[in-house]
Amino acid sequence: MYLLLAACTAGPVPPAASRHGDAATTTNLVPGELRTVELAALAGGWSAHWTMTGAKTEPTYVENVRVTRRGNLFTLDADINGVQVGRTQMSVDNKGRVKVLACPRGSSCAERPRGFLATVEVLAVIRRGQTAGTAPVFPYADREVACVAAHLIWRNRPATRPDVAAPDAGLLLDPCLDTLTGAVVAQRSRYDGSFTGPTLDESSLAVRDLSAAIDWCRSGRGPHAGPR
Repeated sequence: MYLLLAACTAGPVPPAASRHGDAATTTNLVPGELRTVELAALAGGWSAHWTMTGAKTEPTYVENVRVTRRGNLFTLDADINGVQVGRTQMSVDNKGRVKVLACPRGSSCAERPRGFLATVEVLAVIRRGQTAGTAPVFPYADREVACVAAHLIWRNRPATRPDVAAPDAGLLLDPCLDTLTGAVVAQRSRYDGSFTGPTLDESSLAVRDLSAAIDWCRSGRGPHAGPR
């Protein structure tokens, strides 16, 4: 998916600031220690109007993904090798209640979404007043992403090894959200720390922050691109 931020730079994005100032970041870090963010505070500073696009390349196909947020409404459109796979659309209200508004034919769309729509469930947890905890921050595509512990959001025991049965194998992957918008751009494996699963190719990633009226640009090392 494409991530367009408040500023498109060729280098790493500086630590994100939220409406809560420094409340979203830890202080007095030991050299080499990961920076962490308080998820609820971070979410308070996310843009509520953005479009993200990008591609996920596999050996036999390329999946193109487009996710939009318009306030409380989230929409996912995708195609595989140019063939449309349908639209998923969800909303989350101020009390954390999620509704499925559209689902591709033949698919099952959960009201506790994961993958590229995991932002919906993260917001739902926060708005219900549940503890979302903190998240470590990692670089991805020359940006910063907060990788959320899946078991804190989906309320199951943590899973750490793929060879040990877990309540849900999906808990082996922590969704990684762009710190400026909350868009899910990658998944990080709890087993080996790699970015895998529903993860967009770094060179394809771009986001347009509509609330800031930012021009389109590609993430990291990619060229500028026009609106889509």
